[in-house]
Amino acid sequence: MPRSAVSFLQLEDAPYTPSYQNTPIVEEYFRHCYDERKRRLGKEARLLGLVGNVFPNTAYLARQPRSIAVWHPRGALRTEAWRWFPVDADAPPEVKDVLRHYYLRYSGPAGMTEQDDMENWNYATLASKGVIARRYPYNYQMGLGQDYGTYDSPGVLTDRIAEQNQRGFYERWAAYMDGAPRTDPRNGRRNDGRATRWSRRWSAR
Repeated sequence: MPRSAVSFLQLEDAPYTPSYQNTPIVEEYFRHCYDERKRRLGKEARLLGLVGNVFPNTAYLARQPRSIAVWHPRGALRTEAWRWFPVDADAPPEVKDVLRHYYLRYSGPAGMTEQDDMENWNYATLASKGVIARRYPYNYQMGLGQDYGTYDSPGVLTDRIAEQNQRGFYERWAAYMDGAPRTDPRNGRRNDGRATRWSRRWSAR
């Protein structure tokens, strides 16, 4: 299944940072989670997820506030969002209560960031209906043509700011419109970053 993600690598000697000093039970729980993750993953625990998407309409936030979202199109100018906030079933009640309040205040319908994000999206929709926006196509060329390393990983990776995720999304969409098999894992590109025939055709438009 085509997907994209933003992650970062911690320094090998990065210390643990306490985040819940005022609630000892919660702090103890998250410190345990941190130590357990390092025990299980070893050096790979340095790779921390941030945000990501699974084609075509699922998104996740790997860091707090952790969430899974599904975006349901309700027309050309309207989208309905469903969001879930995973919580460890075995977490202490104090942890669940802290997370419940945190999720509501941060990402709930009246949350601090949700209000800001929704205002941005609403204005982006209105701006897209304007005269100039309708006259010219959107540009997704940031980082286009730069070399992408594989880092011994499948897919296409970049260590710089780019619009590879956006291009990958529309490359996959264009491939499906051309009748590409849904089981094709390449998402429009080979592992070495060279474009397939679908992405070459899309880039030439």
